Amino acid sequence: MLFRGGIALYPNCYAKESWFSSIPNRETDKTYAPPLGPYFSPVIVFTGSKDTATPISQCNVEKSLKTATSWLHFEGATHAWDAPTDGAGRPSVDGKCGNADNIYNRFPVCRSDKYTAETQKEVLAFVESHSSRKRSRKNTSLETDQTQESDISTEERTREILREMSGGKQ
Repeated sequence: MLFRGGIALYPNCYAKESWFSSIPNRETDKTYAPPLGPYFSPVIVFTGSKDTATPISQCNVEKSLKTATSWLHFEGATHAWDAPTDGAGRPSVDGKCGNADNIYNRFPVCRSDKYTAETQKEVLAFVESHSSRKRSRKNTSLETDQTQESDISTEERTREILREMSGGKQ
């Protein structure tokens, strides 16, 4: 399957590196994880300087980050800076921190409204710049099997997806 593009939020890099060299941490070997890079389609990557769950120190920066169409590195951002702080569907609190429920790695997660807004803005721009035409949908009528233009714009659909990813209304 070929993708038109990709968006990587706080990606895991060490899987690719383990295919070519030693594994940075044998306990976290992800044998079946897909590699990050090289890219055949446009890809935008977002990383944070205080992300201890998927730190860029485990990446081959030249191969997996700098070769992306766009790479945004947020100073001071932890893993999951865009996650709801009190669970899906509840208002998030900017700057609120906690620890992940991951039993193997209780890494810090701090909400950042600033970086969340920047991520959403950049994702919208990325999708818009790499969309060659409006989204289309199949007509479900029995009389016809034609493709029709969607009644939702690319920007509206992208915002809808971002809302779903963040766990609720924005």
